[in-house]
Amino acid sequence: MTSVDMSSVVIILVAAAVFLALIVWFTVDVRHVKKWTGISFLIAIAGGLIIYGAIDADQFKDMPVIAVLRTVVHVGRMFGNAGDGSHDAFVGIVGDSIFTSMFYWLVHFFAYYSVVSALVLAIGKDIVKIFRTWLLRFRDIELIYGINDDSIRLGETLARNRHISLVFVGTGSVPDSLVNRTGALVYDDPEAMNAGPSFLKRMSVKKGTGKIRISALSMDDEANYSYAVRMRSSLKEKDISPSNTELVMFARAASLGNELQNFEDNYGYGSVKVFDRRELASRLLFREHPIADVINFDDKGRAIENAHILMVGFGNIGQEMLRRIVASGQFEGSTLHVHIFDPAIDKIDGYFKARYPGLLDNYDISFKAADARSSIYTEYVREEAENLKYIIIATGNESVGNEIAYGTIDILASCSIYLPVYQCYYDKIIRNHYKDECIVTKVIDDEILYGTKLDAISKEINHFYYGEGDADEQWKRCDYFSRMSCNASADYLLGLMNRLGLMPASTKSEKLVAGSSSIKPNESEDESIPSKFMESGDESLAYKTSNCEISNTISDIISGEFLENLAKSEHLRWMGFHYSMGYQPMTKKQIDERVRLYQKDSSVRILKDVEHKRHGCLVPWDDLDELSDFENSYTGKNVDYKQMDRENVKAVCKIISQMIDKNAT
Repeated sequence: MTSVDMSSVVIILVAAAVFLALIVWFTVDVRHVKKWTGISFLIAIAGGLIIYGAIDADQFKDMPVIAVLRTVVHVGRMFGNAGDGSHDAFVGIVGDSIFTSMFYWLVHFFAYYSVVSALVLAIGKDIVKIFRTWLLRFRDIELIYGINDDSIRLGETLARNRHISLVFVGTGSVPDSLVNRTGALVYDDPEAMNAGPSFLKRMSVKKGTGKIRISALSMDDEANYSYAVRMRSSLKEKDISPSNTELVMFARAASLGNELQNFEDNYGYGSVKVFDRRELASRLLFREHPIADVINFDDKGRAIENAHILMVGFGNIGQEMLRRIVASGQFEGSTLHVHIFDPAIDKIDGYFKARYPGLLDNYDISFKAADARSSIYTEYVREEAENLKYIIIATGNESVGNEIAYGTIDILASCSIYLPVYQCYYDKIIRNHYKDECIVTKVIDDEILYGTKLDAISKEINHFYYGEGDADEQWKRCDYFSRMSCNASADYLLGLMNRLGLMPASTKSEKLVAGSSSIKPNESEDESIPSKFMESGDESLAYKTSNCEISNTISDIISGEFLENLAKSEHLRWMGFHYSMGYQPMTKKQIDERVRLYQKDSSVRILKDVEHKRHGCLVPWDDLDELSDFENSYTGKNVDYKQMDRENVKAVCKIISQMIDKNAT
């Protein structure tokens, strides 16, 4: 091949690359294409006036009016032709050099660019969609099923933070401005809605290609589940490796995630995160604003006052909040009191009472069939103002919630009590406080749904119980109950450690919690330790934790009477969690029956009946020694349930401290 031929090939290849780059540019980021279309148009106009003004001025020196008119016409024609006919005339006037030729062709390039990009923006939506679909084969795919305000916001955040192709599937409307900014594809045809194999083929999803994450975020939880199941079948048919698939889904129950997870012979998604909106909202409330923060403790970690909680509304969210209150509000030395107002309580409490009888039988929970805007409610708030520690509004209606929240704040203020009031909804938590700005924490947040911080401590606790192995894989295999148990333990002890001054003020819990740029520190967070510690003069708690060796000081502090009180609190929490999951205590007759089963099959747990949700350890702390001895008399083991609580407290506190150390470095 001659040098001339080689030069031609190079020119062709470079031109092809530039042309392809322009196509990609036009189809991927329309927002910037619009901006540069205007800029290139102005450059072309200015350059055209220089080029054709010079040519026409030279040719029509004696007729300046004609020169002006010809210049205007030539500049207009410049946008519709290649410009070959005027190059020689221009360089003949201004001088023939590489710089003048480059100037001439750059001006015509900008004219060409502005015309093509304007055509693409005006009539090329289908062409743009075809090219964007073609580009799917080169990037990981973020597919969002369900088009609503929250899913659109999440999609834009994901596209901004990651180099992905964004695909929406649903019957809603995605604003053109977002499509232009993100290069998103939107499908609502039956093929896409049914998540069939042909839809995967259209998106160029095949064996050995990049990753695809399915986010089923529609407002219909059953539709989300059905879509995830159909998509799983299509992925299996296309022989897509589970390691290249992920699922994030809102569903009626987080436990549905287990059946969609890939495991041994069960084909499924490589990573599965399923959220019940009610559970997520309640968890975030008490993780961000723990009940421990409003309780005073002595210098031995024992509560010195009771937890009086007022809640308005007992619908789906209110019922979930009550479960979480019982699991989060247990402390040695303290008694939990919950009073709930709902005018329709007698019509909506049936399923809750049937599912969680242990909650109502074992805790001081009272109901009042009255509206929170009635005088019955206002009189109750006045009478109990000095005792109230925590107030939750869960009406499901933001307008009504605001009215009740601010009305409650006004009544409390008239009694010189200034408590925050928390409004809880599926998608957000609103903190209202006297003369403070309203603070909104989004529940549906990209870091919460897609990040790893929320469950980081829970995962390590689960790994501690498993022992050897990979923590991530163990968490994936973790069943729903165990995962909830780890979350409850992590959230509770994280809040309690903060309150007891076992962590530096600079490493508060929100650093380990995802998703809230608007979190406001609790009132107690202005000090490194609770005021009661300081009043007692025990500054060893105040800062033994001031240095960086937190894990070592945790082991030193959590011992003796302090450890015993934390262990008692842990046992109370453990019981509250089990009651909130529907468990009940075992009767003597049931325990005897379990003993007989154990004698036939040693794999049977004597004091735990998962099938019937019964547990023999749902007893007071002082009865645990007798229970341990009873079980050991049959199993020959050396179980000590009190010691297990002590060891759990020390282990989990150490895990939390290590996680905070790691997070701070």
